Parts: sequence; structure tokens; C-alpha cells
Amino acid sequence: MTGPRGADLAGIRVLVVDDSEDSALSLAALLRRRGCLAEVVYRGEAVLEAARALRADVVILDLGLPDVDGFEVARRIRSDPELAGTILVALTGHGGEEARRRCVEAGFDRHVLKPVGVTELAPLLLERRPRRASRP
Repeated sequence: MTGPRGADLAGIRVLVVDDSEDSALSLAALLRRRGCLAEVVYRGEAVLEAARALRADVVILDLGLPDVDGFEVARRIRSDPELAGTILVALTGHGGEEARRRCVEAGFDRHVLKPVGVTELAPLLLERRPRRASRP
């Protein structure tokens, strides 16, 4: 980590999507401590608007949302030209081959198992950093 609070992920815009309020808020707080600009939504229907408003570099998306599952949300993000460069990280409790295959088909860039920490996510977030400058 760098800086007094480990702000090594400074300026990376992350949208955390999870219907578990505690999980979502905890992850967002940890990301903020590392310098990210992190926002939270709890429903799939809210993701596109929130991702556009934040100009999200990364969306960490729970697959098991109650209104629209994460696979469908990922497909919607991938079909939105405004969000074309967004990194999509599937967050799930299912690590089987079938879940991974479905994630790839839906357009996710990565698949991580719950619980996940910032240490595990940092390399994925840093992948996005060099390309941020090209986004409006």
C-alpha cells in the first residue's frame, strides 16, 4: 500500500452491486480506504443508471440479485455503448465450472468468490487504471 491510508487505488471508480446491504457497504468502505471512489446499489434495475452517473471503471456485481440476476445485468452493461470499457467482476458463492461459463457468456471479465477482500480485488482494479485517462 502507498500513502498514509493506502490510497494505492486512488481515483478508480467502482460500483458495488449486492442485495446484502452489509456486504455492499463493507466492501465499498474498504475500497474507499484504498482511495477508490465507490458507490453502492442493491438492485439490478439500478445498475445502468448508477454506472453511467459514476462513470464506473469497474462494476463488482453479485450474481444473485432479487429483481434482475447479475448475468442479465452484465448483458445490459455490455450492450450499452456508454459502459463499453467497464470492467465487470462477478461476485458469487458459486465457483463451479457452470457458473464460470455463464459469467464468460454474459460478458464478465472476472469471476471471484465471496467473501472477497480488497487485496484480492486490487489487481483487477489496477488493470483498469491505465485506460481511465481515455474515458470522458
